[in-house]
Amino acid sequence: MKTKPRDLGTRFETFLVNYWIGRHLVAWRIAEKGTHDEGDIFLHPDWTIEAKARANLNVSQTLAKAEQKAQTQNVAVAWKKLTRKAGNQRRTPDGVEITMTMSLDTFTRLVGTE
Repeated sequence: MKTKPRDLGTRFETFLVNYWIGRHLVAWRIAEKGTHDEGDIFLHPDWTIEAKARANLNVSQTLAKAEQKAQTQNVAVAWKKLTRKAGNQRRTPDGVEITMTMSLDTFTRLVGTE
């Protein structure tokens, strides 16, 4: 049975995949495997992305869990923080709409200084 949070997560993952495909990158959603799920999105050539769309998130714990499960060296957390503001029916972004978080080691590899 589907739930509202799961549907929100699925829409966010689909948005990210379509965003990257629209920028000529190869990306696809990873089928859920419960506790053995290695992440939400694979971004070619070797990125695993854990996508979260929620108001509150312990991003350091989420990143640590994603790194443990991932099949790749490069792991990042995509977080879409939505909050309900007074007088609004729908939740809206609080600050930057989507942020990407990665470890210091991953960032260092990304910028090519290691």
